[in-house]
Amino acid sequence: MPFVSLDQLTTARVQWLWPGRLPIGYLTIFDGDPGIGKSLLTLDLAARITTGRPFPEGTAASAPASVIILNAEDGGSGVISGRLQAAGADLSRVQIFDREVGEAFLRLPGHLPRLEEAIVRKQVRYVVIDPILGYLDERVQPACDPSVRAALAPLAELAARHGCAIQMIRHLNKGVGTKALYRGLYSIGFIASCRLAWLAGRDPKLSNRYVLTQPKNNFDTPASSLAYAIEADSSGQARIVWQGDCPVNENDLLAGTPERRQLRMRVQDFLLDFLKDGPRSTREIWPAAQELGLAHTTVNRAKQELRIVATYFHRGLPDQTSFWVLPSQAITTEVSDNPYAANFVRDMTNRRHPQTPLD
Repeated sequence: MPFVSLDQLTTARVQWLWPGRLPIGYLTIFDGDPGIGKSLLTLDLAARITTGRPFPEGTAASAPASVIILNAEDGGSGVISGRLQAAGADLSRVQIFDREVGEAFLRLPGHLPRLEEAIVRKQVRYVVIDPILGYLDERVQPACDPSVRAALAPLAELAARHGCAIQMIRHLNKGVGTKALYRGLYSIGFIASCRLAWLAGRDPKLSNRYVLTQPKNNFDTPASSLAYAIEADSSGQARIVWQGDCPVNENDLLAGTPERRQLRMRVQDFLLDFLKDGPRSTREIWPAAQELGLAHTTVNRAKQELRIVATYFHRGLPDQTSFWVLPSQAITTEVSDNPYAANFVRDMTNRRHPQTPLD
């Protein structure tokens, strides 16, 4: 190939599937621990792309397009299909690799022509490989940088050749206090082969919230972090609920000792579960916390982080009984089986989350 001077080349502008977050014609990688909704999040995006709905922060999408979901862990006709339906996807625009019994697994880069044929046939714009380690040829050494780069280079060329965004999913390693760029499993060659990277994790201060961050963006300044929750819809299917911009960054997600983060999450999970059916009195909360070995100060700290309101009532209640109320809770007549709940509900009718001192 001859050398050429740059003034003889046309400057190409980056095109985006999701502006600032998913570049067309490039590889991206999505890192995170198990259980934080990586697969579910990509299915939410796939549903938006197949229907042309706006992206989570309100950015307008282009015309509906086809996607390919390669998932080595969840069955296409079961979990994947159910979650995509719940997300409102156009299933006719979703392609999966439906392996028959005895058929070889799809391996990359060896089986790249099969993936390319599917991309061309349906004019696919978004490809998810979940997880990337489940689809690599056996000869690829995931801990060897040259081996990983050589395996991913044809995949990057495929994305550029057909104008699609290819996103690889990867778990984190067990490192602590390491920069986000070095926390993905095995070789740094994975993230080095990508022009843009995502990292998701639990919000370090709120156990029921997750955050999507961008530790690498070779095209522009990193996009803002987005908060999200994982909830079940009326049919019981898990879904992503986006909660807008969030100040937490990738360093925040990985900061602190695992033990401290686990304790914070454990206490918050306890309160969220204990109060999920409605307000409960401190006469119930403290004994339950004590049984789990949770310190008074630790529970109170979690209460403030979750913005739980403590409301006091004196009429008909012994001493100064207080009830703890989650910010998302409405006061109804069926909030609790607590013997004092009837008095609580009567006093709280048409009043949500009164501004009373915290105990």
